[in-house]
Amino acid sequence: MWWVVPAIMAGEYIYHRWIEDHPPGPRPPTVVLPRIEEGSPIPLIYGTWRVRTPIMVWSGNAFSPGDSYRRYDALPPELDLFNDGVETCNHFSIDMLLIVGIPFYKAGSSGEQSRIQRIWLGDALAVRYVHPSFPLPDDKSFQLITAPEASFGGLSPVDDLFICGRYTAGNAVQVIPDYTATANIGGSVTAFFDLMVYSGFPGGNSSSAAFVQAREDLNTTPDFRNQIAVFLHVGMGSNPNVPAISFEVVSNEIQSDSNLGTPALASGDANPAAVILDLLTAPWSRCGIPIAKVDFVSFVVAGVTLFNEGHGFSTALESAIDAGTVIDGILRQIDGVLYVEPTTGKITLKLIRSDYNAALLDEVNPDNASPAGAGWYSVQGWAEMPNQVRVTFTDRAKDYAQGVVIAQNVGNAAAQGAPARSLSIQYPGCCTPDLANRLAAREHAVATTPLVKASVIGNRSFYLKRPGDPIAFSWPELGVNRMAMRIARIDFGQLHKGEIAMDLIRDVFDQQLGAYPQ
Repeated sequence: MWWVVPAIMAGEYIYHRWIEDHPPGPRPPTVVLPRIEEGSPIPLIYGTWRVRTPIMVWSGNAFSPGDSYRRYDALPPELDLFNDGVETCNHFSIDMLLIVGIPFYKAGSSGEQSRIQRIWLGDALAVRYVHPSFPLPDDKSFQLITAPEASFGGLSPVDDLFICGRYTAGNAVQVIPDYTATANIGGSVTAFFDLMVYSGFPGGNSSSAAFVQAREDLNTTPDFRNQIAVFLHVGMGSNPNVPAISFEVVSNEIQSDSNLGTPALASGDANPAAVILDLLTAPWSRCGIPIAKVDFVSFVVAGVTLFNEGHGFSTALESAIDAGTVIDGILRQIDGVLYVEPTTGKITLKLIRSDYNAALLDEVNPDNASPAGAGWYSVQGWAEMPNQVRVTFTDRAKDYAQGVVIAQNVGNAAAQGAPARSLSIQYPGCCTPDLANRLAAREHAVATTPLVKASVIGNRSFYLKRPGDPIAFSWPELGVNRMAMRIARIDFGQLHKGEIAMDLIRDVFDQQLGAYPQ
């Protein structure tokens, strides 16, 4: 039985060599896409803003080194006798369709609702590069690479990251200009928005044909009305990971239904009055209030004032949020109020500005008003006031990093005999240091002036007063003489009672420092 041991050894060898399960060998790397959470809201973009997380709605034609594909300009397979249209990839690449955001709304328009101004690949600001032999017909097409000195002839797709593509501006029609543009980048042919048809070949994705057919039949981007859509061809070289791609988008009101007649702000920001109007009236993804329900003239007047002040607003609303919350934030930044005009039922915008003659203001006094109740009048003490204001804003010049400006009252701090008492305020829609400094100065003037409040019940003589209106306040018993105040809230009550309730607050523009006892 000498053969038993060799037989057992041979059986073990056969089992372990060919029958026993073995761990799989290393798989060739494939393209790795950025993760997109399901249900992510589409950003609503106002002014100039960097969108860091565009939403990927389609990807295809993912190629790895060694994959075969047919060039876009090659003959059909049945006519290509020598098969010279088939090539082999030497780098990782993929096509993607991204939704960047929603701009200002314009009904039925094919105009320029937005434009893409800068693109980042990861943390690196990509460089736009146009070869002299391939001029672009408009600014909706782009090629971006990470090596600005490279040329099309010298660009190595194995080593360099590059993207090329095309976008639509987010209008209600989304017409694609009728042309076919191609460029030779690193030896492979890329078609802008004709989506590099690789159908029928190894690694190809036939879904791209649907986009091409839609373009040929309709000359439009399918199903992406009112959205900024970007098609990209991304070449990652020897790295299979698609970089994080972010876009700086400019969306202003000039071509929109919320156009107030003022030019675009030099800062690239949107007019805050136009932003509020768009949020209220745009029918798609916003409140959809009929424009007839809005006092358009009041928005135009406010828009002109804000334009003359150089006061802009920019943001991308990238999460589900109540429109009222957003509008309240804008009103705080521009120092304005929004109310429904009782005589017309229309939504009205009013800015709080030093635009009145204090000597001509109507007066609240004991002859036409009475205290609203206990604690109806209060004065803030000097020791309670902050002497420093910190305003946090979004600094566009530093790639949208957070910035801080400070306004101080050194004399007030010395008089209080205490260290700096700081008040922090956030204005994320402010994107320039100049505007941030002006806002800090304004808030500092408010914070370092003693706050006076009064709640009164007036007679019907105040029926024309509205929120934000200035009014004089005189009360001999308190030693107050014509203090300039603002109506913070007004309740017209019931006509048969003849009473109008008003909450008053001292106006920051009041210069009568002796208007109340110190």
